[in-house]
Amino acid sequence: MDLRPGNYIHPPAAAGDASSRYLRVVSVDLMTRTVAAKADFSNEPETFNAGEISGCALEALMDYIGGLSFDGHSLLIGGAGAVSVIAAGGAPIELPHIRYVHQFQNLFRSLTGQELPVNLGRQS
Repeated sequence: MDLRPGNYIHPPAAAGDASSRYLRVVSVDLMTRTVAAKADFSNEPETFNAGEISGCALEALMDYIGGLSFDGHSLLIGGAGAVSVIAAGGAPIELPHIRYVHQFQNLFRSLTGQELPVNLGRQS
């Protein structure tokens, strides 16, 4: 599991309901393969088996931003598998493995040491 506290996920959909709720991961238990997550407006986390949750499509993030700049570098989002890092004055470095919002959040945190300044949970 490449999830960590702070990542956005979609919970399992109810029967016949394609869930579009965004929950923020509170904790990950690697031993039991469970994830506790909650909506930003809620105090009570829900617990899910890792196989029940799904990643949030990167296109959801594209609705808010097309990319970010920091310290002379840029992160560009062209869709799932079409994320690029551009170092100051350099050529784009393609990152085809970045397909979900939580992966982009992890990349941003690794590069900047900060959380991604976008709140997708407002949509929930």
